Amino acid sequence: MPAWGGAVLSLYPPGTPASALTLKASARLLAALARAVIVAEVLDDGEPAMLTATVAVSLRRPLLVSPSSKGAQAGPTARLLTAQQAVPVTDPQAALALL
Repeated sequence: MPAWGGAVLSLYPPGTPASALTLKASARLLAALARAVIVAEVLDDGEPAMLTATVAVSLRRPLLVSPSSKGAQAGPTARLLTAQQAVPVTDPQAALALL
């Protein structure tokens, strides 16, 4: 455990190289352990952030997203909002209030 508190948790032993498989597993673990998932912006459906968001929705965890930039209006983040799978948040206090 780190000296400042908290914990370090991994599905893999120390020294395991990062790969697509380990990133996907980490995304699933993060969503499963989180009280809520906050996504700043997802640019690609294949990103671990999008996988984490998808898993959070399937686990019925609150999914909070920041508004997309003008260049990402049709991107994955916008689709989460359109599908009403995510709640838009504009500042940290708004996110905390939703928890």
